Amino acid sequence: MAIVDDWTSRLAEEIELGGSILTCYHLIRDQLVLVLPRAHPATRRDGPVGLRALQHEPWLAAPAGEPSRQAVDRLLAAAGVAPPVLSEFEGMSTIVSLVARGIGIAILPRLAVAAAERRVVVRELPPGLDLARDIHAVARTASVRRPSVAVIVTALRAAARAMPAPGAP
Repeated sequence: MAIVDDWTSRLAEEIELGGSILTCYHLIRDQLVLVLPRAHPATRRDGPVGLRALQHEPWLAAPAGEPSRQAVDRLLAAAGVAPPVLSEFEGMSTIVSLVARGIGIAILPRLAVAAAERRVVVRELPPGLDLARDIHAVARTASVRRPSVAVIVTALRAAARAMPAPGAP
């Protein structure tokens, strides 16, 4: 059993086409959000923040080639934003900590920010820029009937259903 994130929305389809040695269970869709330091001027208003207005801000992201970075690059290109430099850091929790310290701004999955939301401000992305990653549980098809695997899948699905909706307190 593995928990995997899919930044392309093709994982489940590719597993099904691959001969079904694996079974994929979709758990949640994790929307990307804009993450800002608490003192940032863009936090003064509620709602989505236009990304073009933030083009010259110091942007923080995963290293080039990482799936999360590719998603951010696609999103910024779709918004017509080309930051002068993206500072690269390993690990989303590192990026959140740097945003909290005022080092820069970032676009991250909502779940990556959940534990730090008191230290940063999260804003929805503008309409039409609704990129997300999908979180799946993946198990060998031959193991799915095992009680231990079934219990884990059931628990993961229940936890995913119990998660609050985006923006809920």
